Amino acid sequence: MNRFLYNIRYSFELTLLLIKLLILFIIIVHCQLPNDITTSWMEERLFARARCKAKCLKLFNNPGEQKAFSVS
Repeated sequence: MNRFLYNIRYSFELTLLLIKLLILFIIIVHCQLPNDITTSWMEERLFARARCKAKCLKLFNNPGEQKAFSVS
């Protein structure tokens, strides 16, 4: 009987260890993904802002082109 209980306890501890490792793996993967998504979103925003500034500077330096972009 003691050996049977020992085997049950051992398998239970092994199961808990595997569950802990799985949870740890999920947390690590989950924490890395938003950083990548946030970084790419921030990079896209930065480049969009730079393009907008470049267009504004181009229009400011060439007033003749402003008529093409003005809304009537």
